[in-house]
Amino acid sequence: MLRETSQRPCDYVLDVANQRLAELDDRLAQIQRARDELQTLVARAQTLPADAGRYCALIEQHAGGDRG
Repeated sequence: MLRETSQRPCDYVLDVANQRLAELDDRLAQIQRARDELQTLVARAQTLPADAGRYCALIEQHAGGDRG
């Protein structure tokens, strides 16, 4: 592949490494958004009445699209 592109090996490796870094940054951002959403759900659950169904109701509301 390197011969086909006439690119120096170090440049190619750096390009691949930078691409992987960008992919990791995207994945980390997705994970952070998921964490933030879960943290919000936990905070909401803590404000609900202490009956046994509070967490299930919260999950059902969330799954139904109620995010606010």
